[in-house]
Amino acid sequence: MKKFTAARIMYLSGALVLFIATAMNLMTHYKFISIIPYTKYVEAVINFSCAILCLVLTVKPDLTKLQYFLFFIQSTITTLIGFAGIGTMLLCFLGLLLFVNGFFKTKVKLKLTIIGIWWALVILGVYLAFGIRPALFVFALTLFYIAMLATIYDKLSQKLSYLLPQKEVSTKAQELPPYGSSLSLSNYGLTERQKKFLLLVMNENLTYEKIANDCIVSLSIVKMEMAQVCKIFGVKNKEALKILLLQYKIEP
Repeated sequence: MKKFTAARIMYLSGALVLFIATAMNLMTHYKFISIIPYTKYVEAVINFSCAILCLVLTVKPDLTKLQYFLFFIQSTITTLIGFAGIGTMLLCFLGLLLFVNGFFKTKVKLKLTIIGIWWALVILGVYLAFGIRPALFVFALTLFYIAMLATIYDKLSQKLSYLLPQKEVSTKAQELPPYGSSLSLSNYGLTERQKKFLLLVMNENLTYEKIANDCIVSLSIVKMEMAQVCKIFGVKNKEALKILLLQYKIEP
């Protein structure tokens, strides 16, 4: 297990920010304006609790539901007390997490509707506390952040190879379709279980341990099956496999 990953550094620094924010909440003489009762103390309790959750995620960064809850509560509270820039940024990062973890692969309209209603209620809370102009600012800022992330995604989807190593990661590159095209797993002799494990790695970004728990199989079986998948595609390990397959539109 890597001790220092980007996710661990993010959550550790997030804990530091929230501990400092808790102290600032309790020591400030500034009167918070919000629809939240006893805002100063409620915000301090939430910030401190979320700081503890960040420490948990520093140790266990794969707890996706805890990640979602953390960004959900912080984006809501932070926006409602008037820090619109930070709150909407946290909202969009939550959306990005949900997207890359495959949350929107099913029931897209329903899930987007629920998220839209939630954020509309947050904007309503901003309106009730601060008036129409701050509420419009939150609305416009949300659209801007979403469009900005969509622009980055569009650029990456077209130019992903710019972010990847120039050398070939697969010894069987000549047998693979051109980068950017569709790649059907059925053409490479993978078993149904191998396909399932591979898609969980690529779409859900799950660890082997998580796959073993979710699929009720031993960790050794997951490792064995994925080692065979790596061999089929001519790569050395899971990381090289992900780099290779990110360059294609994967189809079962």
